[in-house]
Amino acid sequence: MDPTLQSWIMAGIAFVSGFMLARSIYRLAKPTSRPAPPRIDDEAVDAAIRANKIIEAIKRYRDRTGCGLKQAKEAVEQRARELGMRR
Repeated sequence: MDPTLQSWIMAGIAFVSGFMLARSIYRLAKPTSRPAPPRIDDEAVDAAIRANKIIEAIKRYRDRTGCGLKQAKEAVEQRARELGMRR
């Protein structure tokens, strides 16, 4: 077998092995579940929910907690259910 071909084959095997190892390490490092959103005990957020201004409530919640949009939306929707509001 040609030495150049042999070195290319070895390089390919090393690349694939490294890729598979990195992928398995990345999958292990991923958290399996997300933390619960912080509890809402802010009257301004509650007032916005009661006024059916859900977007405003989400904005206020994000400003106060610094969480992401999806987490804030879930928290505000949960709080709306606790307050007996239907959306």
